[in-house]
Amino acid sequence: MLIALFAGPASASFRITPEQGISAPSTAPAEGRNTPAAIGSDGDRFVVFWINYGILSATSIAQDGQVEGTVAIPTSSSVDDLSVCWTGSSYLATWQQGSDVYAATLARDGGILSPAHVIARDARTRSGGLASNGRRAFVAYTALPSIVVTGALLDLNANVVASDLPLPITDIASNLIGEIVPLVSSDGNDFAVVWRSGELVPIPPSALSDPPPLAELFHDFHLLRLSDSGAVIGDRIDLGRTEQAGDLGIAFGGGVYAVVTNESHLIKPAEAQQRVVRFIVDPKSGIVTKLPLLDVAGGTVVSVLWNGSRFIAYWMLYSQTFSQLDTLRFSGSPESDSPPVAEPMTAPHLAQSPILVSNGRQVFGAWTEYTSDLCCVLSDVLGTFLDADAVTASDSPLLVSAGWSRQFSPSIATSGSDSLVTWIDGYDNGETGALVGVRIGANGALIDRVPFEIAPAVALYSKPAVVFAGQSYLVFWSESLKSNGSSSVIARSVGRDGSLGARLRLGAGYSVSAASNGSTALVAFTGATQVVACRFTASGSPIDTTPLVIGAGGGPQVASNGTDFFVAWNVGSDFWQFPSPDLVDVFGARVTAAGSVDASPLPIATGPADQILSAIGSDGRDYLVVYQLFIAMNQTRVLTAKRVLREGQLDGAASSDEGAIVASVNLETSFSSVSIVHESGYWIGWTQSEPGTDSIMLVHTDVQGNPATPITLTSSGTSLRSAAISLAQAPGSALQIAYSRRITEGAYVPTSRVFVRLAGDFASRSRIANH
Repeated sequence: MLIALFAGPASASFRITPEQGISAPSTAPAEGRNTPAAIGSDGDRFVVFWINYGILSATSIAQDGQVEGTVAIPTSSSVDDLSVCWTGSSYLATWQQGSDVYAATLARDGGILSPAHVIARDARTRSGGLASNGRRAFVAYTALPSIVVTGALLDLNANVVASDLPLPITDIASNLIGEIVPLVSSDGNDFAVVWRSGELVPIPPSALSDPPPLAELFHDFHLLRLSDSGAVIGDRIDLGRTEQAGDLGIAFGGGVYAVVTNESHLIKPAEAQQRVVRFIVDPKSGIVTKLPLLDVAGGTVVSVLWNGSRFIAYWMLYSQTFSQLDTLRFSGSPESDSPPVAEPMTAPHLAQSPILVSNGRQVFGAWTEYTSDLCCVLSDVLGTFLDADAVTASDSPLLVSAGWSRQFSPSIATSGSDSLVTWIDGYDNGETGALVGVRIGANGALIDRVPFEIAPAVALYSKPAVVFAGQSYLVFWSESLKSNGSSSVIARSVGRDGSLGARLRLGAGYSVSAASNGSTALVAFTGATQVVACRFTASGSPIDTTPLVIGAGGGPQVASNGTDFFVAWNVGSDFWQFPSPDLVDVFGARVTAAGSVDASPLPIATGPADQILSAIGSDGRDYLVVYQLFIAMNQTRVLTAKRVLREGQLDGAASSDEGAIVASVNLETSFSSVSIVHESGYWIGWTQSEPGTDSIMLVHTDVQGNPATPITLTSSGTSLRSAAISLAQAPGSALQIAYSRRITEGAYVPTSRVFVRLAGDFASRSRIANH
């Protein structure tokens, strides 16, 4: 975290207080996209390792089905391709982190024991690329970009015994980058690596219906044995050929290895029958048995485990309405026909990526289940206990990806003596969350130790607005009507004592913004067809029974100069085409405290690019309008500002001009939340998102928007809708900063939290609260 000294409008004693979390998150499903990475067992409990946007966590589950807890595994960057094996006293883990392969030891609950360290640079490993024989472990990886397959021996404390051991594999075939690495297993003494090679085979014209494909892809499977010193044992064992196959799985038990995959048996062009393929390999004799093929209705990756007495192959079938986990038990002995298939679990149609592990008495399975119909965006990791043969499953799945409620979209307003901070807490199926609030004192100390609920179900896309109307606070938000999919704007007063007023429905709409002149408050929002506004008294009572019509457009922002108001909004549509044509411009209009609206909107930003409104502030006379645009010439995105005089004119600029540049970033970075307040110029805060990072920024500008040196308040990993900022300030008081950010450290990984900080010259003020 960066806390900067600032030689701006204040003296040398200007400083920013440390961030203060104003409410601990409650237990909830972990936010975002969660996927299972591996499952381990110490012979009793199970530990499910799962990944949330690259953050690695572990949830331990007791034999009685109780979720014992989740721990975060600290890493310096995003994690992928995790492998774990139980060594007898701890877990040994390897994973991909950037372009390097790391290793570490983990406790029984999945917590870190030894710090992660690099075992191979510029290399690629994969899930299932690690195995232990009880004395040592072998991890396979492939050097990049040369695609040289190699590996390393580790002791049971994750220390490298020998690295870059060459493997005589030059024909590895892959559909995915991770598959350029072989799988690894062990028989308790030696290691086995298994991979596939590929060949395109021409198809005779008479073999299939006309016209035939030119060639069909076939895969050949191979196994190579290694000693626990890393030496190759004997020749490679060729298992056999399949038609185009998916990924594969390997397990050892009963003196033999079982290798399973699924193939696409070509029936005619563009039509194939999915089949489960099983090879049994005797590592001592090298004898390979191909068991009978099994036609299946669909599915992708097939894997296999040993439960102590038999093998269990498993895969997921998909349809338009559900997903079904199928399991197949076999001993490894020759068969005349395939054994029967069990269907132990039926899940919603967006369940994927199953992983099953046995502790010798029972099997635990985990999978990804998407929480909305939009695939690959929001998902939970669920799990279930199965019997030893994986035939029957528990009735109710467990939530494995347990985490914390999200806190986001903060807004702050101040009376000068106290302030109200609101935010959206948690989410319901990725659609709604509760709107809650707390009051804080002028020194940042919490007045309310427990947040109070303002609304139970606020649309996640809504950024609520809060304003001090003169006697009480007013909070505005939008709610979705599930009956018809429309949205309504709701208002509610919050007294300085924390008392709640009645809910008031202002009409159909969304995108709310509010300001107060000290005795009258104005809220503007996007109505059904245009921007509208409503006025309220200082105590929070509505003045307008019918909303005021402001102008055609949407996404309004509003500010007051202490007497009247100015509303700006977007006109046009931000077309999907990239680069976007000039379809969005910014217009504005004055609104008097009596409710009169300018007859003709003022063009503010109509230049040769999309201009998208971000925020408005006032210095007590005039206004500063901040908007963002994309400059195609130098491939940058900028926050820019123009001053609007209280007389309703632009100051020193034409609507087609660029304006004063507040901040400029590269094309891959985007601006989101922006907030602005006045203090000898303006404080402007914003969030900027680039691949892998959200940053929350603060800068002071003059009245035209020309900036001083910006301050980075915090930078953290990206998260869906997590980063946002809101500013408030009363005359002569400290600047109050409320923001939400992704949590990548401490007890609440991974979620997002709301924090409050103060900024200003504290030398002449009373000592602020100790945070």
